[in-house]
Amino acid sequence: MEIHVDYRGYEEGKTLQIESHQSGDVVEFTARAANAWGPSFGLRDLHIEVRLPKDGDLKAETGDGEIHASGLSGNIDLAPATAA
Repeated sequence: MEIHVDYRGYEEGKTLQIESHQSGDVVEFTARAANAWGPSFGLRDLHIEVRLPKDGDLKAETGDGEIHASGLSGNIDLAPATAA
């Protein structure tokens, strides 16, 4: 498995917290971005790309944003942000 994070307008460790944990063949990855207003307003971008074997299972959740998955044949569980 490979996880690649691209971000703009955030500072890792301050306005962007990234954590990952592995237990057996399960990997949990969390990225939490501060919802701060300031000079970077409109210039913040966070993109996370996960590459895994085609038959691997994927569970992805977001609190704010879109989720896309393609090319997988394993179990896929996507939970995009819901409108409030």
